[in-house]
Amino acid sequence: MIKQRFVVRGTSGLLMFAVVWLSMIVTANAGDGQHVQRLGTPDGLPPEQLAATLSPAPWIRKIQFADTVYLLYQFPFKLERYDLVTETWLPTQNFDSVPTSIAVGSEGVFIGFNLSVMQFSLDFSSSQTLTNAWPNPTDIGLDTNLLFVVKDREIQTIRVNDGIEVGHYTSIGGYYTPERITVVRSGNVIYGAQVGLSPQDILRIPYDSSGVL
Repeated sequence: MIKQRFVVRGTSGLLMFAVVWLSMIVTANAGDGQHVQRLGTPDGLPPEQLAATLSPAPWIRKIQFADTVYLLYQFPFKLERYDLVTETWLPTQNFDSVPTSIAVGSEGVFIGFNLSVMQFSLDFSSSQTLTNAWPNPTDIGLDTNLLFVVKDREIQTIRVNDGIEVGHYTSIGGYYTPERITVVRSGNVIYGAQVGLSPQDILRIPYDSSGVL
């Protein structure tokens, strides 16, 4: 639980004190059950600086890989990372364009932006643009060397090691293509919710080892 104290000055010149409690709970699958980790904020900051560390808008994507939780924000354009082992925040990663989606694996951190899709190393010491990936995706998913990019009710597969498109999936009217996906690596299957029809169904889209959908 994060406990914050800040000062507000009223028009009468009197000081009013307020206490804001912000609790962020990250739930993710971990081994034989659910692992719940409570996140904190950087220690040792005075109240005024601590308040400034909060984003004015909530994160748009939350994902866990290994012992790190990733929180993606659109306003401001940034990525926050929390180390579950040391229970500390890692350095903030700021961006120049609007992020829309994220996928993380041993191959690195993949982030979809309004203008591109980029691959970062896990420590953010290097990066590259995947020039053949569709910009401004609604979601992306990862399976080892295959990156799945979702946009306008279509899905493309990008081979990570050379950036080449190796798969493309669409459906009549886009009604059987999801806007958000979950990639099941062990089964070579993409799952997602149907859009445009009611009631919604869960879609199952298989792919082979080369990324063909």
